[in-house]
Order: sequence, then C-alpha cells, then structure tokens
Amino acid sequence: KRGGRPAGNVRAPPEPPDYVATMRMEDMLREAAAAAPAEAAEFQAVLAKYEGHPGVQRKLAQEEAGARQRNLELNRPAYFELRSRIPDKVGLVEPKDQKGLEKVGCSPELARAILDRPALRMLRATRAQLDIAKAAVLKPLQIDGTLTELEARAVAYALPEAPYDRHSPEGLQREAWRISNKQSFEALEASGGFAAAAPAAAAPPLLKSCAARTPPDACCAARRCLTAASFLSRASSTDPDPSSRTVARSLGSSYLSRMDEPPRGSSRSRTPRAASRARSRRCCSAIETFSSSSSPSRSA
Repeated sequence: KRGGRPAGNVRAPPEPPDYVATMRMEDMLREAAAAAPAEAAEFQAVLAKYEGHPGVQRKLAQEEAGARQRNLELNRPAYFELRSRIPDKVGLVEPKDQKGLEKVGCSPELARAILDRPALRMLRATRAQLDIAKAAVLKPLQIDGTLTELEARAVAYALPEAPYDRHSPEGLQREAWRISNKQSFEALEASGGFAAAAPAAAAPPLLKSCAARTPPDACCAARRCLTAASFLSRASSTDPDPSSRTVARSLGSSYLSRMDEPPRGSSRSRTPRAASRARSRRCCSAIETFSSSSSPSRSA
C-alpha cells in the first residue's frame, strides 16, 4: 500500500451509533430555566433572542401550522370520541379512587383505565381549568407508551395550545409540562410506540342471527328494522355535534315504535309475516341495547 503500511495494520472506521440523542436549542434553554429558577431570567433572555431570529421564526411557524392541521384532522375526532365516554364529573384530581369514579358514573373498566392512565382526566377538563391548574396537578398527566393511539391523540388535542406564562417559576414548570407532552406525543406518533388497543366487543348473538335471517325486502317491518338500525348507528357514531346525535336517536326510536304497524293497505289481523316482524323487533331491540351500551350520550 501507499506509504509502505500493510493493509492488515489499517484500522477499520468506527461503526455509527444505533441511536443519536439530539435536543433543540430552545428545549435545552427551557429545561435549564425550569431546573434553575434563580437563573431563569437569564435563560429566558437567551431564549427570547434565539426565537426572535427570522429564520427560527419561519421554521417555528411552519412547524406550528403543520401540527395544527394534523391536530384537527387526526386528534380532534379521537378527543370527542373518548370525551363522550367519560362522565363530566371526572376532574383533574377528583375522584381519586375506584369507588369514587364509579360513583360519578364510570364503569369499573373505565375507572381502572383512568387510575392507570391519569392523562385521560384531561378529556373532561375545560381550557380554563387547564390554564389555571397548578404544575403539581398537571405533572401526573403525561402522554406515554401506556396510552393507546386513540387515547394519546385525544389527550394531545386536549393539551393547551397557547404557552403558559414564563415569567414565574410556576409558569415555567407548567410550560415545561406542556412542551414535554407535545414532544412525547410526536415521538410516539413517529415511532408508532402506542400501546395495543383492547379488541372491540363483539355484537350480541341476537343481533347477528336476526341480521342473517332478515333480508332487506322480507317485509315492511324488516325494512323499518334496517332503517332504525342506520339511525341508531349514526347516533352512536363519533359525530361531535350533540344535536345531530339526538335527532338520529329520536328518528331511530320512532321507527322502533312503528314496528307493530302492518304494511299500508293491509288489515290489522296477524298475517303469515307476523313471525318475521317479531324477529325484526328483537333485532331492533338488540341494536338499540348494543348502541346504548357501547356509546353513551355526550353531555352538553
């Protein structure tokens, strides 16, 4: 080889690391300010100067615009879906135990989920409550790998968008909490590290058997059964508008109340189709029971 060095004496280049930890300048300054309240003013002055740079401002504006769009498209539906399942009396702190959560309307499964994943409490908090909450109250509410994708997206939508006041130690800690949760969600979203969701509950056997035995054109009652089913399905959807859900459920119930009516132009006497109508009524009852138990109505 050139220079007289044999090939066997040439050291191989080092392998690149499997993982490289990086941290943005603004995040380092925020963490330093939160960790050292006595020097927080100096760190804040450096952070303000850094964020005032035109290039940094353009980058931040682009990132925030993209994050807002994804928040609306992906996280907002998850927020309304899960929020509708949690009673409105569940607060950021209270109730603190299983018994108290069940007393305000939580199922045993939901109560355990809230105790295991406290961040779900944010779904019933208002913006004003989150704005005035103390750092000690907010600290346990963390987005982490114990949340399913639906839960993490819902909590991410509930996070305050506006930064907290950074002119006090309390405000700095709350802002560090907000930024930490945003970064945790972004990391989970990028890596797909969400917890596995529990399998969906199967439909009641009665619903399956009736649906298989009642074709759409079997009789007038069967057609009303399918119409009621469509309205009840819409009423149990994730539509964030409570009024549309109420209207859909009212229409579905109206069709259910007309199940005993014979087809127009026929007599009131029982016909050979009576058994089919009876099956349709049982089918509708199963549909209504299933939709009511799987998706309780959202409070105003």
